[in-house]
Amino acid sequence: MALAASARGFSVGQLMSAHTVYVFFDATCPHCARLWVDTQPLHGRLKLTWIPVGLLRNGAEHGAVILAASDPVAAMTANEAAVSAGRTGGPASAPPADALAQVKANTEIFEKLGVRSVPTIVYKNAATGAAGIEAGYLPPDKIAALVGI
Repeated sequence: MALAASARGFSVGQLMSAHTVYVFFDATCPHCARLWVDTQPLHGRLKLTWIPVGLLRNGAEHGAVILAASDPVAAMTANEAAVSAGRTGGPASAPPADALAQVKANTEIFEKLGVRSVPTIVYKNAATGAAGIEAGYLPPDKIAALVGI
């Protein structure tokens, strides 16, 4: 949990919640785009911190654009809609160097977790206190069960 918490992303949902799920995603991953949409109902029950990494082609660049946006939630929503629609290619404009460096740092943290696919969630179960990592798309009900809500 501490390693995931050291990465930089943006949060949605109950920002003061005791339940935090860290979601490592690549901004060009269709499974991540689906998870973004499907987790919307969880926003009233927990905090999700989305952390961009660069694993796929142009993923780091698109993730950096999201991080640098004045409204990262709106930027993420637009990006994931484009991914779901089959967008290919790089972002319309070059991302700021500091945001790109942050995505690269996030990718290094992600690799230290020992996982190799996105989306990956890092969580702590509220009832047991056990932390865990799950790679791959999970439906929102399974995420809620892992977190214990």
